Amino acid sequence: MEAYDAQQFEIEKGKFLEICRDVDLKREVMKGLVKDLDLLVSLRADEEALQEQSNLENLIQRYKSLVPMIEVTMIRTETQSRCYTYREETRRVSSKFSFRTD
Repeated sequence: MEAYDAQQFEIEKGKFLEICRDVDLKREVMKGLVKDLDLLVSLRADEEALQEQSNLENLIQRYKSLVPMIEVTMIRTETQSRCYTYREETRRVSSKFSFRTD
């Protein structure tokens, strides 16, 4: 993510947070899929059902491996947001107290 000022960064941060919300919603969908698949496997424990169960377990593992990376990225994003805000405030204050050496 490349941004040149606080406002641009906040726009990009908003996009990132929207992606995070979507990922979180997918977790709820996966929980429903697990329940549905468990029911189906209990009714029909054949090779196809077991293969689908394995596929879903692999998907869940991929999701779980993404969650820590997303959390770290969220922390870094918040830190960068504070840095941009600090920079903007510093520029505003320093422009009020600009010293001339004429």
